[in-house]
Amino acid sequence: IGLSLGYNDKSTGAVSTQLMVDNDDWSKTQLVLEPSSLLQMMWLEMVLHLTNASGLRPCDWCGLWFPYGKGTNRRETAKFCSNKCRKANFMAAK
Repeated sequence: IGLSLGYNDKSTGAVSTQLMVDNDDWSKTQLVLEPSSLLQMMWLEMVLHLTNASGLRPCDWCGLWFPYGKGTNRRETAKFCSNKCRKANFMAAK
């Protein structure tokens, strides 16, 4: 409940929405969210992470936090933020 109160607080600004339609391929139609402030963007990112099946974890090589799981094109067991880090870890292990 506390998160919804913070997200819906009018002092953080409003999020406008647009529907981006690809007339050639309707399956590529997207809902675009446009926050009006940095604080609103931070709330929006947190809510999106909490409401989908993805997560965040640090890269085993560089320590950068990266999303993984459903909707991120990264498997649940991903350990590295990029192929560059995965390859660097492999080379260091040789």
